[in-house]
Parts: sequence; C-alpha cells; structure tokens
Amino acid sequence: MNTQNANNEVTKLELQVLTNIFRSEYQSVNSAEEAIGQPVWTSEATNDKKDLAGALGSCVKKGLAGVQEYSKSETNCWITAQGAAVLNANNVIL
Repeated sequence: MNTQNANNEVTKLELQVLTNIFRSEYQSVNSAEEAIGQPVWTSEATNDKKDLAGALGSCVKKGLAGVQEYSKSETNCWITAQGAAVLNANNVIL
C-alpha cells in the first residue's frame, strides 16, 4: 500500500519509520509539527530491523527525515516538515 504526498510516494515501511520517530518514548510532543527536528535514537525508528533501517535511509533521501551519526553506536534521527506533512496526511496521531 502506498500513500501519496504532494512530492513523495511513501511506502508502508517509510510511514512506519516516521510513525516510530513521532511516537518514540523519547519524544515529548503533542503533534507532528512539534516533532519537527526533535531527535530520537535511530534504534527507536528502526527497532533495529534492517528493513526499517533501509526505509529510514529512504526517508532521508526523500527529505522526510534527517539523521546525524555521532559514533558507530550513537545515531539520532528526526522528522522534517515534509515528514510531518506525511504523518498528518495519513492521520497518524499519538
């Protein structure tokens, strides 16, 4: 199942990654807009699964998420404004 955003086609796995970032236990936000730029551990987004790690990379390429690596074991990711728009378009809530 694919959902359409104005500039991006989003796969089910990509939507799952964005949802995981938004619903992370390390977030203290009430809306997708509040989550923009708020970093969480990458493992929260991927659940340490390879298919979700690939989807996170795809989200970064599409401009839906950002990633910053501090070391091999410490990487953060966050939702961009485009990612928040995808969450809202898919009615993802806390």
